Amino acid sequence: MPIVKPFLNECSGGPATRKCAKTNSVLFIAGQDKFYYIRRIMIRLSVTLLACSILFACNSTNINPKPNAPVASNAINVKTPDTVVPFAGFWLNETYLKKIEHTRSPRESQGASNNCCLFIPASTLQPASMATDVHEGGPEMDIVKKDNSYQFYYKADDTASRQAYNIQFIAANKLKFGQYTFIKTDEHFMADILFSGKYRDTLGNIVQFSKDGHIKGLGTYTVYDPLYDYVGSGVDADQVYMGQSDNDMEQFGFTFRQDTLFIHNVNCLVRDSSDNTCLEGTLGDIKYKLIRIH
Repeated sequence: MPIVKPFLNECSGGPATRKCAKTNSVLFIAGQDKFYYIRRIMIRLSVTLLACSILFACNSTNINPKPNAPVASNAINVKTPDTVVPFAGFWLNETYLKKIEHTRSPRESQGASNNCCLFIPASTLQPASMATDVHEGGPEMDIVKKDNSYQFYYKADDTASRQAYNIQFIAANKLKFGQYTFIKTDEHFMADILFSGKYRDTLGNIVQFSKDGHIKGLGTYTVYDPLYDYVGSGVDADQVYMGQSDNDMEQFGFTFRQDTLFIHNVNCLVRDSSDNTCLEGTLGDIKYKLIRIH
């Protein structure tokens, strides 16, 4: 499992190939000088990170936010003993979340994904990052605890020299990071927001989509992963990948109409000769019609 750090996107600058599309669930992993956003297989949050996220204890912390002005002096050495961060985990920009809920379309919501995702590590000695959007990454920052408040600083070598953001707790699952409000979630947020729940198909069978990307009752399909990043995608539709395992996924389109989820085949116009992935296409015939019952 790679070290958890900011975004890495194999899709950047090119068409949405299958390799790109199948590395899309959100996480921050070690990259090179530029951080990118990636999809599924390489990016499951580690057990350690998920365990640390449970430590959220904002009610016991007295926060006194200060203006987000750069700090010109009093640089902070980040090699000092680390401090546990009680709000570690994955946070989603509330504006982006509400856009997804309203449109029920990741493709349409991507334009509202500015500063979409915030990763906060379990310790003040580990790097944090806020993604510019779901396609690009953002600069590495360090968390600094000063008295009873937490602040984010831009890092240069081993010194946190310029204040980036203050953190203000609003509720147990909500915080304000500078001018942005974030909601506590995890890397499966798109599956949770759009798909998770119980459905009935046209034959009366019960189909369940879990919050963490698993399926029950839909033939041989047991896992799924909605596509987040549509930059460079030549398929003119919202997309979801389904299969029997993370390494064996098929590409589908999807639409929502009120309480009904339609999963479509993709009418492919151009395929990648190396793995048969659709590079250009449109929404095809309906494969499944699923009515939400819970």
